Amino acid sequence: MKYTFKELIDVPKLQELTDELHIATSIPSAIIAMDGEILTGSGWQKICTDFHRKHPQIKNECIKSDTNIRTKLTEGEPFAIYKCPRGLVDASSPVIIAGEHVANVFSGQVFLEPPDETTEQFFREQARKFGFDETEYMKAFKEVPIFTEKKFRAGISFLAKLAQSIADTGLTRLRELEGMEALEKTQRLLTDTEKMGKVGGWEFNIHTEKTTWTEEVYNIHEVDLTYDPTVREAVNFYTPDSRSIIEQAIDRAIEHGEPFDVELEIMTGKGNLRIAHTIGKADLEHNRVHGFFQDITKRKRAEEALRKVNKQYQRLLEDLGDNF
Repeated sequence: MKYTFKELIDVPKLQELTDELHIATSIPSAIIAMDGEILTGSGWQKICTDFHRKHPQIKNECIKSDTNIRTKLTEGEPFAIYKCPRGLVDASSPVIIAGEHVANVFSGQVFLEPPDETTEQFFREQARKFGFDETEYMKAFKEVPIFTEKKFRAGISFLAKLAQSIADTGLTRLRELEGMEALEKTQRLLTDTEKMGKVGGWEFNIHTEKTTWTEEVYNIHEVDLTYDPTVREAVNFYTPDSRSIIEQAIDRAIEHGEPFDVELEIMTGKGNLRIAHTIGKADLEHNRVHGFFQDITKRKRAEEALRKVNKQYQRLLEDLGDNF
């Protein structure tokens, strides 16, 4: 997946939720990413945090056990209950977003029945095998909570529903991010197209006269992007001879719904004379007039230069004809 779990889900909010669950039910829980990163943890036992997770070999075993949830799920079950390699009972429910397994909602580090002498001996041997302080390790062992299977399953059932809720929230956020990315891509394409064609878009609100320009319209007018003109101020960029024409065109658009397509002169914010092609029409239902604005100065000057050349060529032909 292109986005990380943290980009799709509000992890601090989830931490608050799992903390409240632990306070209410005493059931420990965590959300663990597929790379083994513990994103949230509520009510974790010292035997895991102070011993198992601090031993490199055991930590790797824990991560593998916590993330291989799909291999433990039976058909139709939203969660799996299993015994971890170190002898504690765990349970997990997968968080699947857009078909991808991105994390697990985890609970455990518990016993489902009071440990007997055999179980206690197993943990003592673990302390010796991995070099733990046996006294402190066994003290942590005795603090491991004991749940009935019924109560534990009820807690895990809630966590499985939480996993589904997380997945739904993540999918919604994923679609938002994908939509924003597509919009940004379209905006970049539009901006590049505007720059290459020296054409931009504009609109103004008929009632407030507030004007909105795209970036290329700012560039053509040679003003800063922070400039925020009203429609009257925008019209003032036109030269005196052109101003009355654009004003009449806008008035007809508002009053009669008549579109306009004009080529007029403007004086930019830096005092440069340019020829602008302005196309506009009214959208009275939404109280706006909108259209396109293009810098055609180079084209018009090239056309004028070509006309002069053609005129000179025509005169030359006429002079030649007079001499024969």
